[in-house]
Amino acid sequence: MDTVIGALEKKAAEADFSQIWANKSSDKFECSSWGCSTDAVLGSVITSPDSVLRRREGAESLMWSQAASSIASGLTDGSIVWKAPNGTTFGVNIHVPLQIGPFGTAPYYQVQVNGGEWEGSHTSDPYLFPEDIGYKVRVSPQAHHSNLYLTITISDLSDD
Repeated sequence: MDTVIGALEKKAAEADFSQIWANKSSDKFECSSWGCSTDAVLGSVITSPDSVLRRREGAESLMWSQAASSIASGLTDGSIVWKAPNGTTFGVNIHVPLQIGPFGTAPYYQVQVNGGEWEGSHTSDPYLFPEDIGYKVRVSPQAHHSNLYLTITISDLSDD
């Protein structure tokens, strides 16, 4: 698992924004939805998630970049929502507001459970999903003014 995550983290160095999902749980998850709004000329998706996040050793990602992001970036979102065997859905969205040079709001991430609204504006703070979804789900961010990299780890409630 660590080699897969390490390889994805290396790949993330090519991106401006990334979500890396690591599944350490005993269940697999189906991709309920994913999306990435990038400008056809100025943005590019580097990786996108497969339809299944395998159990125990599974890892999937969404990574994208924006051309000339050091000058201006923003007005883009990238999200992944997973469906658990118990029917629960949960996901993370990276929102990138407009930035021109050093001015503007830094990218932040939002969370969603069971099709609700995207909530929060987390930048560098870790986040733990409520355990009533049936799993431990932890978001670990690496935030910079114009970049955001997330590692999201899913594990069984019984795991320490």
